[in-house]
Amino acid sequence: MGNDNEITKGHGRSLFLPDEIHDRDGTGQVYVLEEEFARSRKNRNLRLYAFLVAFTALLAGGVFLFRLWSEGRERLVEVDISDFEDLRLREVMSSARKRRGNIDVLHIELRMLEVAMLDEMLRVRRDYQSRGNALLDAAASDGAVDAQLRGLDERERRAVERIRSAYRARIRAKKAEIWSLEEAREEEEKELEVKGADTRLSNEDRLYALRMKQLREKQEYGVEALKRYYDAQAEFLTARYNPVMGGRVRKAMELGAGKPSVTGGMALKEYDAILDDHGVAPGDFTALRNRIGAQGDLLRRLQRVPYVNSVPGALDALDRLSGSIVAEYERIWTALAAALHRAERLRERYDYPFEYVLGARREQGMILDPRDPDDILVYMRRSLDVQDGRRASVFHGDRLVGTIRLYRIAGGHYRGRTVTLVDKKEPFRPINRVVLEAKL
Repeated sequence: MGNDNEITKGHGRSLFLPDEIHDRDGTGQVYVLEEEFARSRKNRNLRLYAFLVAFTALLAGGVFLFRLWSEGRERLVEVDISDFEDLRLREVMSSARKRRGNIDVLHIELRMLEVAMLDEMLRVRRDYQSRGNALLDAAASDGAVDAQLRGLDERERRAVERIRSAYRARIRAKKAEIWSLEEAREEEEKELEVKGADTRLSNEDRLYALRMKQLREKQEYGVEALKRYYDAQAEFLTARYNPVMGGRVRKAMELGAGKPSVTGGMALKEYDAILDDHGVAPGDFTALRNRIGAQGDLLRRLQRVPYVNSVPGALDALDRLSGSIVAEYERIWTALAAALHRAERLRERYDYPFEYVLGARREQGMILDPRDPDDILVYMRRSLDVQDGRRASVFHGDRLVGTIRLYRIAGGHYRGRTVTLVDKKEPFRPINRVVLEAKL
């Protein structure tokens, strides 16, 4: 070709190919990436980097300082003297709130002290009441019991006064603490009122004050309601166990007015031996008197209980009504005993002719009233010892009428019961002779 010479022109080197390719001997320089990076690291400009870092830090610090200055300027612009006043009001309100809470707590502690004092006093009163009941239940004279009860009352009064004195100082200190806090609270409330706290307090403070007011009102209402309940309960129990009586009961109570009382020591008469002949044994009479004495002891004990309303009057009326019944019983039995004595004297006068006739005829007894075959009235001589069930023969003159059995009755007379009858058409007649059969 015509340009072949141009390619090899210039010392045999190609104008287009690099030396590494043109050099056929391979002696050209090789490019290594790691070595090039190492050369570039050595050739860095450290001043340039330092300048960039310093410039960036300065710029960031300026922005931060500017922001702080802007925020501080805004706060300085918005702060007003009213903010400090509100802060002071809030502090006063918070203090008053805490103080009210402390006052409420102290009031509770005061009530607990008073309740503890009353509880100890009640325990002492119950103890002395138990001792008094034991004295009243003892079998002692009223005078001795009354003297011991007065001593118990005096010791109870001193014990209660010691308890009251022990709690008085603590209660006084607690009240003084409450008064001190209340004075401080009043000063705080005056300060709040003067500074117009009602118009500048937050809704939260107003809500808290309202809730505290409602809580105190509920607490006071609850205490008053509880007190009213216990008062009503006490009145109910008093009326239930101490009723006011009327109607027939009131009239019955009036019946005892002016009558003798069982507890007043009634004069009772001694036992009359004539009662024994008519079925009232001495043991029965003594048992009845013992029951009258027990009734007096029971009434006397009940009258010492501090009842109210109509109960004391009812017990007194019961005492006097019982006394009037006992007095009337005494009058009746003594009158009957007197009548028995008169009848006994009259019987003795009738017995005289019977004894005289039987003695003159040398007979043992006679029939007085034969109308009831099982209850024939028979008179036997006083000198005879006739056992119950003794068999006797009945004669009309010398003729046997029948046989009977004899049983002793009151007044020395005998009751005869028919055993046999010889002729049913001829019964026993008055004045028939009675002869005791021989004992087998």
